[in-house]
Amino acid sequence: MRLLSSIIASLVVIRSWNQFLRYSTLQVYYCTIVNVHALPALGPDQANIE
Repeated sequence: MRLLSSIIASLVVIRSWNQFLRYSTLQVYYCTIVNVHALPALGPDQANIE
């Protein structure tokens, strides 16, 4: 019984870790896309201000 509960605990931890990694990867990907799209838009404005 104890072995079974430890296996279930391990599965839960692995599953939540996978979800965390997937969320982090999506967040980094989203931030990268936003930055790539934002840079060209900011470029001319910065030049005009200076």
